[in-house]
Amino acid sequence: MNDQQIYINAINNNRKDEDALYKLALTISYEQSIKLLSGQTMNSRQLYNESIILDPNNPNPYYNLANMLCIDNQESVTLPSGQSMTQRQLYLKVLSIDPNDCDSLNNLSACLAPNETIALPSGETVTSRQLLLKVIDKQPNYKYSFYLLSKLLSSDETITLLNGDTVNSKQLLLKAIDLDPNYSIAYQALSFKLLKGQSIALLSGESMTGKQLCLRAIQVDPRNSSAYFNLALNIELYETVLLPDGEQMRKKQLYLRAIELDPTNESAHNNCGNCMTFDETVYHPTLGIINKQQMLLECIRLDPNKAEPYSNLAILISKDVKLPNGEKMTIKQLLLKSIELQPDRPQFYRNLGYSLVNKEKIILPNGKEMNRRQILQKANQLKQS
Repeated sequence: MNDQQIYINAINNNRKDEDALYKLALTISYEQSIKLLSGQTMNSRQLYNESIILDPNNPNPYYNLANMLCIDNQESVTLPSGQSMTQRQLYLKVLSIDPNDCDSLNNLSACLAPNETIALPSGETVTSRQLLLKVIDKQPNYKYSFYLLSKLLSSDETITLLNGDTVNSKQLLLKAIDLDPNYSIAYQALSFKLLKGQSIALLSGESMTGKQLCLRAIQVDPRNSSAYFNLALNIELYETVLLPDGEQMRKKQLYLRAIELDPTNESAHNNCGNCMTFDETVYHPTLGIINKQQMLLECIRLDPNKAEPYSNLAILISKDVKLPNGEKMTIKQLLLKSIELQPDRPQFYRNLGYSLVNKEKIILPNGKEMNRRQILQKANQLKQS
């Protein structure tokens, strides 16, 4: 008899066995249902809700419901009381019962924007950084908080932990890896913070380049999409790299693998498009066989506010193009869009300047009218700054 059968029998013997209801929910995935001996079919959410009815002061069902909202990509869940609660409200509910629940403090931090504040049940107002500092202070071996805190810091920024130690983002990731040498996402994140060819010493003493960090990330988790993406950033266009499973890949193939594992990775679409020749086609996991233009358009569909694909598309096309939202754009409009989204990129101004004839003028997104020469001067100024 396995655990699931034990809990089902316990519920059959006592329908108010809160512990058995909760533990039975843990044995099934969020989209599954299970049939009780009474004939009633219940999913994990219903089991958690019934557990809450029997013991409203057990923090665990609230915590698991919060995590389910993230998986389901839903905004709120209705509790047995009829109250609707968002993910962050559920974590706050857990903290009202157990103020030292590090999992909820950690996950609550991920619900907040970088500079957003939130009031804890204790009345204290905190930011995501302060929440993570609390977790690290309460539980110094909690790898997730070191990783999440590293994401909130810029490359040259430091932060002082509650124990007085001052650390930067790389040191936080090194600590996360030291706590769990199989923490794939930490290796991948650390690789992104290194320059191509640069190496860094792990706390174990092992020295690794960005490429080696990505390969280690893939070795411990072959389904880590970002690890393949970062590995592609660390090699040249026609360079071949040997993966831990013995497979050999080039830059474009790594981007395609990243897309295969995560079809929503917009940067992988843009970079893969840049690796393709004008008339080349590749297989996309959701779109089938597509060309370079379609790859860039898919990037725009995934993230309409990403500047690069507009500029890359403008360089590629010779006539107007229809965007995923149905809007038609000319080459110049695409280039202006890239500048509107990222006005500090010199290459975007250079591309726009080269699209104009000598005395032609154009109005930039900031409302200023400039000619070809002025736009190219602007590109040079940005490059030198």
